[in-house]
Amino acid sequence: MCKSKHEIYVLDNFNLTCLLRKVLTTSAWNPPPGHRKIHGDLMYLYVVTLEDKHYHISACSRGFYINQSTEEEFNPKPATPSHLCHSLIELLNQISPLFKRHFAVLQKKRNQRHPFERVATPYQIYSWTAPTIDHTIDAIRAEDTFSSKLGYEEHIPGQTRDWNEELQTTRELPRKSLPERLLRERAIFKVHSDFVAAATRGAMAVIDGNVMAINPGEEAKMQMFIWNNIFFSLGFDVRDHYKELGGDAAAFVAPRNDLQGVRVYSAVDLPGLYTLGTVVIDYRGYRVTAQSIIPGILEREQEQSVVYGSIDFGKTVLSHPKYLELLNKAGQQLKILPHHVINDKSESIELCSSVECKGIIGNDGRYYILDLLRTFPPDVNFLKLDEELSKESKLLGFPIEHKHKLRCLRQELIDSFVDSRYMMFIKYAAYHLQQINLKNEEIINSTGKGKDKKEDEEKKDFETEEAKKMVESVTDGNKLEIEESTKNIIRTAAIAVGSLKDTEFEIRFNPDIYSPGIRHCDKNDPPLTKQKQLVKDAAEFLLTVQVPSFIRDCLDHSSPPMDGVTLSDVMHNRGINIRYLGKVCNLLSKVKQLEYLHSIASGEIILRAAKHIFTTYLQV
Repeated sequence: MCKSKHEIYVLDNFNLTCLLRKVLTTSAWNPPPGHRKIHGDLMYLYVVTLEDKHYHISACSRGFYINQSTEEEFNPKPATPSHLCHSLIELLNQISPLFKRHFAVLQKKRNQRHPFERVATPYQIYSWTAPTIDHTIDAIRAEDTFSSKLGYEEHIPGQTRDWNEELQTTRELPRKSLPERLLRERAIFKVHSDFVAAATRGAMAVIDGNVMAINPGEEAKMQMFIWNNIFFSLGFDVRDHYKELGGDAAAFVAPRNDLQGVRVYSAVDLPGLYTLGTVVIDYRGYRVTAQSIIPGILEREQEQSVVYGSIDFGKTVLSHPKYLELLNKAGQQLKILPHHVINDKSESIELCSSVECKGIIGNDGRYYILDLLRTFPPDVNFLKLDEELSKESKLLGFPIEHKHKLRCLRQELIDSFVDSRYMMFIKYAAYHLQQINLKNEEIINSTGKGKDKKEDEEKKDFETEEAKKMVESVTDGNKLEIEESTKNIIRTAAIAVGSLKDTEFEIRFNPDIYSPGIRHCDKNDPPLTKQKQLVKDAAEFLLTVQVPSFIRDCLDHSSPPMDGVTLSDVMHNRGINIRYLGKVCNLLSKVKQLEYLHSIASGEIILRAAKHIFTTYLQV
């Protein structure tokens, strides 16, 4: 049976329906009756060839053969000749010369393709652009649409999958040894792939109107849905939650920012801290967010569920010691600064995330976080602020006022910026250490003027290593053993790089620093001016360092993009958001060697602009 079905699916993959131009489907005489099963019959096929000949084929344990059945009479006996063949392809070649010729041509064309075009990806790919193709008759396609059980399992009682439990259980698998980590990663990939596939089918069903809303009395944009244990919501500002941030434009981009937050917290992979399975689907102009359901969340009001964060953008703010502990550990890797905000009762509340981040303890005892749309600091190059940006940013035409205020910097940029500042900190400390050493007569006498360049480089490396050891000794807390001059070096270097602490290197970002309606309490926090300056420095770093280095790398052909997808990936790897593609395109136009890349960038701008324009019309 498996062999027969496998070959049928192979035929379907080769699009043999186009070759036959007629019919290749299961026969209406299926399934085989009991006495024929004893004879080895597995299933029956019905074929109409290009020559307009009709055949009924038996698939049995010996292979495939033509039987004597017709549309009116069942006769499973072999025809004369029966053309008994081990392979279905071989049988079709014998009964249809046109099939034989066309199949050989198709195989030849397929073998000439690149392997990446022939081998299917292990995950689903959806594009917002799709070519218009002729709708031809296809019996297999019609049969699969209504006979396949995939996607209908949610209607069978007891058969629905608990996606949240599967997602969280796979993350809790042991990971001490390499085999355990490999098994865990495979399990996570499999569950996530299944969840994305189910969420995609559900989102399409929601937009097509095939799923009943859990609040059918509300306006269409405000409706929410549950399908196959997955919660679906639409990207509209239905309750003026995003009114001050840009309305529907902010509500449309918020799910994508939330997805980025889920991605980075999942990458941190901190034991005890859980994120929801999240999928963002764009379909027919609508943005649908699909999420796994926290156990017990539907049994209580949101106000009763949230134990950390705010549900009203900063008016009512709650904190929780366990969440502070977990988020502080994650924030050390994500460079998120613990800070205090003032709630509506004028109380100072400590947070280790943005105000919008909510903490909910599920009925399963797990600590979940959601609404991670402000995980990273805002991009001040696209915000109209009362403060001025640097001279370099102004010369490049910034700030640019955007239609919403949820523009954030990427994690890759934050990491590059912190690494750059840390190297600056080390070099600054090494320089001042050298100044102290030059005052020491013994070191002056031991370093003659006739040293060659190699010795100078070794000396520089030595001083840098000494500076690193000095930084480590200070950050370890052994400050009593450090000389006053060394403390001054650390203090001077920290001030030079904009560190939030004068006694050590501390570059972290407050995601709420420019959030409207948030009242900050910097009594126990670093000065707000320092926090704001760091965010502006990071935005300037993107313009003055990352974008030019991207152009230089393209000139060196170290990472040359070949199409729009690889261009986006390379930019994102450097922390450059796609909204800077216009600036990148202008720089590429000035470099003759990169004309090909300028064409790719221009095409990407046109396609993305068309996508935004079409979105409104697709919703009609």
